[in-house]
Amino acid sequence: MAPTPTAIITGGGSGIGFAVAEFLVQKRWRVLIVDVVESRCEQAAQKLGCSCATADISDYDQQVQVFEKAWKEFGKLDFVFANAGLTDTFPFYKPVAAYPPPRPDLKAGDVNFTGTIYTCYLAMQYFRRNPAGSSGTLIATSSGAGVYSAPPIPVYAAAKHAVVGLVRAIAPVLAKEGIFVHAILPGAVATNVVDPKSMEGFGDTIYTPVGDIVNAVDALLLGEFAKAGITGRIIEVSRGSLHHRDQPAYCDETMASVMQLLAVADEIKSTNTGDAVSGIKL
Repeated sequence: MAPTPTAIITGGGSGIGFAVAEFLVQKRWRVLIVDVVESRCEQAAQKLGCSCATADISDYDQQVQVFEKAWKEFGKLDFVFANAGLTDTFPFYKPVAAYPPPRPDLKAGDVNFTGTIYTCYLAMQYFRRNPAGSSGTLIATSSGAGVYSAPPIPVYAAAKHAVVGLVRAIAPVLAKEGIFVHAILPGAVATNVVDPKSMEGFGDTIYTPVGDIVNAVDALLLGEFAKAGITGRIIEVSRGSLHHRDQPAYCDETMASVMQLLAVADEIKSTNTGDAVSGIKL
């Protein structure tokens, strides 16, 4: 009998993270959900029948404790969903009353990008620790604001653009170790990250059902993409449809040469990835 698959899901106390956790629990996965609000995390875990950990993902040491907890409970790690997010908390464009301007609140950047980097980094390291050898799937939640202009939420948008860049950078490197990496880019989803007032006047038709996000994760983790051995997908999710976004075309041959050389420079000097794993497609 194959061992029970295991997962860590950040932002798992509500919204997209909760829905994905529920989907996996129904498939008899062992799941550890993570949320910054202790009561929400505990209530969700009780409802799902899974483990939970309270943590602010922008704090590296707190995330380390999450991964250590999962490792002690599971003894292996198959899937990490780097999903926790936070919209802008600071009126970026507001004129200041006095100079010099006060330090801006960049918590949205700390959570959406720095926290996501921490999650991805730790996932990579714990996937390498698996008893059967390096393996696992990492999916990061970006946003439609990660590929399009989103003027009302500039810090959030910048961080979500950065998540796409991170996934595109690490996917081909980790493919050599049998680790799959993807990003999903939802449109507007009715979660606690979205301010309902910002969507007034558009009606319910603007929202992407959370079930569509679950279907995207299913396709990447267990379905068509996984079965085909594909990694590095950037998947927009919008009301029932999935759209893969290739990276932009190079502006000219010089830029193509520079970036292609950078991509293979000494097989990435900072890593020791060993032999390539066959069957993973970029």
